[in-house]
Amino acid sequence: MEETSVYILSKPSDETLRIIKSYGANCSIYTSDLTWLDSSCKAKIFDNSKAYVDSFENAFSILVNISELTGEKRDPVKLLQISNNGNSWWYYFRFMCLYKFRQRLYDDYSLKAILLHHQNTGNGKIVIVSNSGYLKSAVPTHIEVIKATFEKPKNETFGNLLKYLIALNIRLFIGWFLLPKLLIRRKNVLVSSAYSAQKVLLPDGTEKYGDQYSEGLQAEFAKRKRHLNLTEFFPPALKSSIKVNLNSRGIFPRYRNEVYIEPLLFLNVINPVFYIKAAKYLRTSKRAIAHFTSLKLEGDLKHVPVISSSFKRLISFLSVRMAAIDMVLAILKPEWIGGSNEHDVRMRSIIESVKKKGKSKSFAVQHGSVHTKHLHYIFSKGTPTKSILPDVTFTWGSFWSDVLTKDSAYPPEIVRELGQIRTDTIPELLTKTTQTKNEFGINFNKRIVLYGSQLLHPGEHEKREQLAVDFIKTAKQHPNDLFIVKPHPKEDDAEKFFAGIARKHDVLNVQVYRSDLYKMLSIADMVLVYNSTVGVETTYFDKPLIVLNYYDNDFGGFIKDGVGLEVMNYDEMQSTISGILAGKIKKDDEAYKKFVVARATAIDGQVCKRIADELV
Repeated sequence: MEETSVYILSKPSDETLRIIKSYGANCSIYTSDLTWLDSSCKAKIFDNSKAYVDSFENAFSILVNISELTGEKRDPVKLLQISNNGNSWWYYFRFMCLYKFRQRLYDDYSLKAILLHHQNTGNGKIVIVSNSGYLKSAVPTHIEVIKATFEKPKNETFGNLLKYLIALNIRLFIGWFLLPKLLIRRKNVLVSSAYSAQKVLLPDGTEKYGDQYSEGLQAEFAKRKRHLNLTEFFPPALKSSIKVNLNSRGIFPRYRNEVYIEPLLFLNVINPVFYIKAAKYLRTSKRAIAHFTSLKLEGDLKHVPVISSSFKRLISFLSVRMAAIDMVLAILKPEWIGGSNEHDVRMRSIIESVKKKGKSKSFAVQHGSVHTKHLHYIFSKGTPTKSILPDVTFTWGSFWSDVLTKDSAYPPEIVRELGQIRTDTIPELLTKTTQTKNEFGINFNKRIVLYGSQLLHPGEHEKREQLAVDFIKTAKQHPNDLFIVKPHPKEDDAEKFFAGIARKHDVLNVQVYRSDLYKMLSIADMVLVYNSTVGVETTYFDKPLIVLNYYDNDFGGFIKDGVGLEVMNYDEMQSTISGILAGKIKKDDEAYKKFVVARATAIDGQVCKRIADELV
């Protein structure tokens, strides 16, 4: 039988493993992760970490500096302009483009590494195991690519659309009765999501389902006569495997000063100007995207136009939405309007309409970590920031402001440090740790190891599993302690995902809790993060922080600033957790104090009040 070299780039299913084994004794197996295979596969390590790191670094750098790299005639920022003042469709999908682009580069770099490795170590046929659809079309004809898994995630498109349409129609009906609230002159408008998937803790110690990023600020706005809460149940992503939960919390108003945006958008049906604007946006955007995607760029840049073509439907939707937003603003006549997650397409379309009209001011509230590798926040110095950034951005502290003004292109005069909204809950919470443990049914003397997990981006599924496996294997070594997973709000499969791994390793002391993060932090003895805002928030509670820096991913600077304990594999995770539990490893108290001041300004329960007071 012909000699075969199999290179495994993605975790193979049982069916794929059977195919690999069918190549027989003359098959050499190389994998970037030995845990993907059973003991019957005599595999060797194929270190592909350079491709993983370089693909992200290069994709990020190219997209940030794309105007300089492409030149004016091929610059997507200019080719995809919405208007002459610098608005561009490019900024709507740049962030989403990053992870598709990174996957393409990872495939390209992996292929080069495989060819070089094979040239030095083997002969005969090359087989690559990967879930990448692109790789199959990119390899030479003599290389075979087989899928790592043949199972497709269940498509929830029909169910999600049905649930959205039900929610939309109910919100339209209820929304008409809320519109009289606009008769009271409301000058300051906070835009928030109506989709409330988890309970959120409020400063007074009560909990309610709501927007994890801005619920406390919504409650503060509800106390003020000149402030308005504007909510929207945003359409779900098509072709998604994640279910949309339909419940009364996203349908009925949560605050007395709440108004729904849906009826305001629907009024455009009788507005002839809307049809003219929408047709203009659709016509110009279709022409622009067609021109850009037809360009033939060189080197790594060649992928960008191809990937951009996948956002045609999004741009068409936004063309209609932006035309409708103009009328919403004409009705609201706000002095200030804004919210969190300002670079999301929902908020960006509102902020850009505000900037274009020039009659109101826009604001943004920091909702997560801001770092030099976060494409939502990093712009090159030549970026037309005046037209694409809010008039003011409220940050948590000086550290975040420095990233925006020194490492990005934010003008210093539009950045203000007021603190983090969620910290308003901490003063009350720290008085109730015993009560919180009782609420969760946890023995007061039981030690808690908390893992703030997250739904990693496309191409990082294996990384997510490796982190989970190591955490659960460590839990097995500490059967008398409780290991808790606090999933990311969008990590809908967390219970099934972690339970499956726990069963496989026969571990009983791992549980998934979807309770309020700050409640969990208040009772934890230590916290583990990969690359998450949870790391920052752990320091607010003065708890030991372990950074799972497996892939040089400490973008938050926890390790560099002396507050994060670095672990890079299972053995280091196990020894560090054991050291903390035994009292042998302690945190640096002085480093913690400096870190917290720079990142949270003041933890005094007054952040929401400061933000609302600024909007005058």
